[in-house]
Amino acid sequence: MMKRIFLLAGLLTASLCGTLSAQLLLGPNVSGGMNYANNLIVDDTSQYYLGNSASLYASGGLDILYQFDDNIRAHIGGGFTYRQYNLQAPEGREGLSFTNITRNATAISIPMTIHYRIPLKEEGGTYLNIIAGHSLDLTMDDSTVINTPNMAVDSGGSFTRHEYQNFSATIPTVLLGAGLDFQSESGNVLNLSLVWGIGTGQIFRGNVQEWETLNGPFDPNDPNAEVPLPEEFPEHYFDWALRGSQISLRVSYWFNLLNKKDKAEEE
Repeated sequence: MMKRIFLLAGLLTASLCGTLSAQLLLGPNVSGGMNYANNLIVDDTSQYYLGNSASLYASGGLDILYQFDDNIRAHIGGGFTYRQYNLQAPEGREGLSFTNITRNATAISIPMTIHYRIPLKEEGGTYLNIIAGHSLDLTMDDSTVINTPNMAVDSGGSFTRHEYQNFSATIPTVLLGAGLDFQSESGNVLNLSLVWGIGTGQIFRGNVQEWETLNGPFDPNDPNAEVPLPEEFPEHYFDWALRGSQISLRVSYWFNLLNKKDKAEEE
């Protein structure tokens, strides 16, 4: 009985592999666009909010696609993404000093999507391509502490302490997009798509604190300063987190492996 089960499984696997090789596309992709983020207050005791402006998003990787028919195909890929966040002081706020900081985040991304194609010409060759799915983004663990003096002082003074931490986590991102397929006679495909990624998890978090010193001279960036960092809890303090999203132009070129195989057999 077990031998029959293994034999049946082997036949199904061979059949599936034959079908996959007959309808398999493979090729590279690059993306570039803008990255955005929403500020989430985790523990707010000061009513001050950190801002974030649009910044750079870039990605590159490899795609594998299984073409079911002329209209539907499944896609899985892998690649590397770079995201930049411009953290800024809030407008119209006083009492807490900020430092404008560009924070970078990197991740290994595994997108998994379904494509639905609509032919734009009767003879084919050009298609409207609609994309829906999600990506698993494996972010890199990292942390940074920055101390910024609020003013130059000879004795005493204050400084702002910023601490940032990138998560080492798998963050799901919803992918929605649309674009054009330009398919050659050999079956190779040039794809241009506009893709919107909506992050569903915190990509990194941090806190902002304002400390005060009573004796000087004081330099918060000098570990050998005469006055050590104060140990008391700061007057102003809050934790925050950012959940990122991005919109990008994606360019892909996929090679039709079946067409190459057929040509080799004919020769």
